[in-house]
Amino acid sequence: MHGSHMVIKINLLQLCRHENIIRFYGSVESATNHKIYLEYVAGGSLLNKIERDGSLLEGVAQHYFKQLITGMAYLHSLGVAHRDLKPENLLIANNDILKICDFGLSAFFRDRTTNEKQMLTTYCGTKPYISPEMLSKTPYHGEPVDIWSCGIILTAMLTGVFPWAEASDQIPEYKRWLDGDYNNSPWENIDSIIFNLLRVILIDNPTRRAKIVDIQNHQWLSKIYPKVAKLPLNVSTISNKRSIDNDESIENNKKKHNISKSTSIEKSTMRTVTTVVGKVPVDSECVSMLGNAHVYCENNDVFDCMLNQTNVGNNNKNFYLIQLLEENNCKTYYVWLRWGRVGCNGQNNLEHFGCDLDEAKRFFCQKFSDKTKNDFYYRHTFTKYPGKYDYVQLDYNPSTSEKVDENNKKRLVAIEQLKSLPAPESKLDKRIQKLIQLICNIQAMEEALLEMKFDARKNSLGNKKNAKKLFSYRFYYYFFLGKLSSTQIKAGYAALKEIETYIKTKQFNSAFIEANNTYYTRIPHEFGRNTPPLIETIQQLKHEIELLETLDNIEIAFTTLNTDTTICLNPIDQHYEQLKCKLYPIE
Repeated sequence: MHGSHMVIKINLLQLCRHENIIRFYGSVESATNHKIYLEYVAGGSLLNKIERDGSLLEGVAQHYFKQLITGMAYLHSLGVAHRDLKPENLLIANNDILKICDFGLSAFFRDRTTNEKQMLTTYCGTKPYISPEMLSKTPYHGEPVDIWSCGIILTAMLTGVFPWAEASDQIPEYKRWLDGDYNNSPWENIDSIIFNLLRVILIDNPTRRAKIVDIQNHQWLSKIYPKVAKLPLNVSTISNKRSIDNDESIENNKKKHNISKSTSIEKSTMRTVTTVVGKVPVDSECVSMLGNAHVYCENNDVFDCMLNQTNVGNNNKNFYLIQLLEENNCKTYYVWLRWGRVGCNGQNNLEHFGCDLDEAKRFFCQKFSDKTKNDFYYRHTFTKYPGKYDYVQLDYNPSTSEKVDENNKKRLVAIEQLKSLPAPESKLDKRIQKLIQLICNIQAMEEALLEMKFDARKNSLGNKKNAKKLFSYRFYYYFFLGKLSSTQIKAGYAALKEIETYIKTKQFNSAFIEANNTYYTRIPHEFGRNTPPLIETIQQLKHEIELLETLDNIEIAFTTLNTDTTICLNPIDQHYEQLKCKLYPIE
């Protein structure tokens, strides 16, 4: 930072004494550097919160937006324009107070002697947040520039994405906004009251743009929302990027479920509680809890969920894992969160709730609601909302896993016995033997999936350990042991059927893109960091249908192979018997 800018920054910070402005404690200048001492804010930035949560509840967004507008009203009263407002420069203290920081690009827009407003000329800021008049590189007023940035920040809080890369009519998204075409993402999922506020903020003409007082008097800022669980802030090591990280980009819903503490208590007291241990393993990345805790179960409710979301347009392939854990030796509860890009370990957070099971369940259910816009207790009627996460439906039937475990143990014993015995000769015709080997060749099935770019490893939704192995433990657990329900594969077929309709009618619109998003969300694919290709031809469609057929065949094969075996038979003969059919060579 140049010396003149440093002086301006110090002078500006010395003026500010406001709850929503980072506090200045002094500066020390030496021959080589200039140190500034500022208030320490432990809660991280608003960017951290958006990246973690994907999008914020309307009430939470309102809470922070009110503080942002209050802080900016104070700054503007001092004649100061921030000029680089963005989530990275908005810190959140542990008491949930928002602090505006980073005044490196700030400037006085009012003469401190005459108190007259002056035009500014410096082109600065971060592109997605920059107003049209600044982008045009013409003189501009400081206040409307900041107000525009506040509108973009509000959109980011509610949807997790930028409305456009920059406010230029060369950008299709911005051009549609100027043309009044609001029937597209992200606007279609924003509540009408909030949308009306954004329409008066994001006006390209700065003279017609809403003033601070207009925003403060808007009806949305006086709307009262039900209190929601206060989610602990997770201060992860996230770099201050120039744009919102797409790892968690999702659109906001029009209205979100708020699960209050009283609701949680009512459910836990009215339900006949039966707890079960060991229905589902603790996430392997939760190292501190492995062997020390189990996933909490209550009646038919297993407090474990894997969420998945793909957005082709934004190149998002995200997972979100939530588990409520109970220590094995005491009634102590935790909620484990892990999220990030599919195929990566991602970020994680372990929240400790002590002996308060109701609070842990409330936190778990609130997270589920935030991500999916569904109630956890009614997930059997789960509805997929555009821009929200999809729920990966798992089969937690204990009989399935217990039987498989029993069969695996038998198989291990059989293997040990067979090591000391010569393999019995097969009684089957040589040609049938070759056919059975082909049918039961799991390696060939793996290779078929790999060739089709289906990533079973990434069906783990975020675990890239042992990346050289195609099928990781979590995919084996979800799919091959019947944990990933066949409903999920059927949902993939349904998505392809919808895509086929758009291809045949040549309607490649936003609904077509959403159908692609739905398919890739339900059936994970391996594309690395590349954007998943749109399925827009019949040939591509047939390829994906073949993939689902292969998945179906593998499920059938593993269901068959997981049945009881007889160790006195040749392995090929065992597999033949498990098919429960007769095969005859055609001469």
